[in-house]
Amino acid sequence: MQKRFSARRLIYHAANALGAAAVLLYGVPLVMSAFSLARAGAGPNLIWLLPACALLLTSYALRSLRMYLIFMESRIMLARFLRIQLKCLLVSLTMPFKLGEIFRAYWFGQAIGSPSGGIASVLVDRYFDSVALVLGMLGLWAGGGVQPQLIFVLLTLFVLAATAFYWAFPSTYRYFNRFLVLSIRHPVSVKMLSGLEKLNHWYQNLSAQVKGRAPALIWLSLMVWAFEGGALLCVAMFLGEKFQFSDLFSYLSGVLGSSSRDMSTLHMGLGVFLLAAYGLVLYGGRWKQRRRAS
Repeated sequence: MQKRFSARRLIYHAANALGAAAVLLYGVPLVMSAFSLARAGAGPNLIWLLPACALLLTSYALRSLRMYLIFMESRIMLARFLRIQLKCLLVSLTMPFKLGEIFRAYWFGQAIGSPSGGIASVLVDRYFDSVALVLGMLGLWAGGGVQPQLIFVLLTLFVLAATAFYWAFPSTYRYFNRFLVLSIRHPVSVKMLSGLEKLNHWYQNLSAQVKGRAPALIWLSLMVWAFEGGALLCVAMFLGEKFQFSDLFSYLSGVLGSSSRDMSTLHMGLGVFLLAAYGLVLYGGRWKQRRRAS
């Protein structure tokens, strides 16, 4: 038991160390590039950085509220949730190709004592984030504001596939469960039934995090991207660039991979800086409380 506990703690500290290394490796250069752009563009447009920061902080607060709503039935304490969410936001924002989602699934899985629940929470969060983006892009496309791009097609396919799975799985599970139970004497049927039960366990985790909260999650996701778009607009005004709705695609490409566009660099660099500053306040206050208690 002691060895298992020590192994868990070792993995947990290793994940924290890897997350911190990722923030230093990717986040610090990103913030430095953002400050270089800010210094180069300092002038009459400098005032636009204030609303950009305010809109970014609001979008991160709404993202955190959406994630907390997903975990509502897990009874995770708010203070602990905020510390984990801060780490997740920093790592997800700095690491390319959304590799930070792996850390997020692990950290939240540890918090609620369910690795599958942690993975399910990330899938639910990504799904509603994608739903909001697809709805927004469809509106812009219908209005002639943007032309469809690859990222739009991929997100649409993901939303359609995930929605079809969610609605079709219960009836499919009941049918195959009944069929395999009747064929239980066959060794292959036993293995398939075991795999089906594991899949049902994953589905129940997903369903528990969505049930009764889907409308609220969609509205929160729409608000998140509205504030993100507003922050991009302010960044564009600061840089003296013309903002177009197609810039949202460029920003998404920068988040999913790497982008050399000044707008995306400054936008993400500001985000990392603001989250790091909030982390200093959060952990500084916690350190003071511990020092007084001792």
